Amino acid sequence: MTQDDDKVTSALQSDSSEITSEQSTSSSVTNGTSADDLNNAFDLDKVDELLNKDPNSEDLPKSLQRLMNRQQDQTKRVEKTIAQAKTNHRWFVPTFIVLLVVGLAWVVTNYITAGSYPIPKIGNWNLLIGFAIMLVGFIMTMWWN
Repeated sequence: MTQDDDKVTSALQSDSSEITSEQSTSSSVTNGTSADDLNNAFDLDKVDELLNKDPNSEDLPKSLQRLMNRQQDQTKRVEKTIAQAKTNHRWFVPTFIVLLVVGLAWVVTNYITAGSYPIPKIGNWNLLIGFAIMLVGFIMTMWWN
């Protein structure tokens, strides 16, 4: 290497060390400043006060007051609808499922035993009994909420 190359190399090394030290200094200042700025910029007490204001407060713009009132009305309507929701008793669904299954089992048993069982001596009237049981189960499904 020549003498000029040595000068350039040393100058580059000194510049890079200055840049590195400036970056570390500026990053520590930036990090410290940004945290302080965030703490000073957002006073949480003021934010809570703004969020908990009465929607009819004179400080709020009219458009924001209308928006907050509309939201309160919507919340009241939803709560009223939930309170008026109809539900069945706990026994309702198991009852109609059991009726459907029992009616089906009655009809299948009648077919397998050629009309002599579940109630002997009435023959094909067992089909009517099985379908009637299933019909009651199907009718109950129409009242299911």
